[in-house]
Amino acid sequence: EVKGRGYKIYDPNTNNRLGTRFFGKRYFVQPMKNGLKWGEFFPKTYQILVVPDEDSTTLLVNGKEYKGSLYIYQVGEKVHIVNEVALDKYVKSVLGAEINQAYNPEALAAAAITARTEAFYHVWKTKQPYWHVKADEVGYQGYAVTHRPFGVDKAVEKTKSMVMQFQSYGNLQPFKAKWTHNSAGRTASLSAIFRDNTPVPFASRETPFASMSKEQSQWTFELSLDDLAKEINMPYVTGVESYQDPESGKVFALRVFNDKNSMDVELSSLLRSFESKE
Repeated sequence: EVKGRGYKIYDPNTNNRLGTRFFGKRYFVQPMKNGLKWGEFFPKTYQILVVPDEDSTTLLVNGKEYKGSLYIYQVGEKVHIVNEVALDKYVKSVLGAEINQAYNPEALAAAAITARTEAFYHVWKTKQPYWHVKADEVGYQGYAVTHRPFGVDKAVEKTKSMVMQFQSYGNLQPFKAKWTHNSAGRTASLSAIFRDNTPVPFASRETPFASMSKEQSQWTFELSLDDLAKEINMPYVTGVESYQDPESGKVFALRVFNDKNSMDVELSSLLRSFESKE
């Protein structure tokens, strides 16, 4: 759905304008044998680009609201949607989805710079010409989450254009930058927690201020072996062992096993899976 005033439709393959519309529009997108159909039919056209005329116009996909433009691709019998959005609007979305309480403005600014650095890294690094990130992998939820009342918008605007870089083989480059609500006194390396060997400026660092509130970062989570087996698609589970990063002391994965086989499970993925079901 186009929610707002006018918009233009292009064929991104040829850059030809396919139409100009002056009112909103709401229809299913259908991959047809001879082209795409979105209310109207676009014969022999298997990709369209929808560009709003005004910044206030939003685009809805499956009821989820987005800013920017939409690329719609037909690949076989499936439709693929790519949202092209300004970098800081993207940062507001991914950061807004993670901030659910009030923070000191300086802490929020640091989180904003961190989120922008990772976003810039994806743009800088990717060799994929059609998109930079997959929404479900990075927590991108579109425009609606940018309205949360915790100061994210202001933090992103005040740190505009700020990213972190480091020297790698004589060249400055951005990197995958992660942040956490409480590191419990020490950060962990990207490779240890996410099994990602992408070059970063440093591995693990002590965080004295976070160690002062270490008790507040403790949490418990109870899960029966039967429920665990269902979640990871094992017939049954008889035991669990943990993988621990020796440098930071953090647990990053589990080895789940029974008398016939075993499986390694990333802890963060397992927790996200259960959080999404709450």
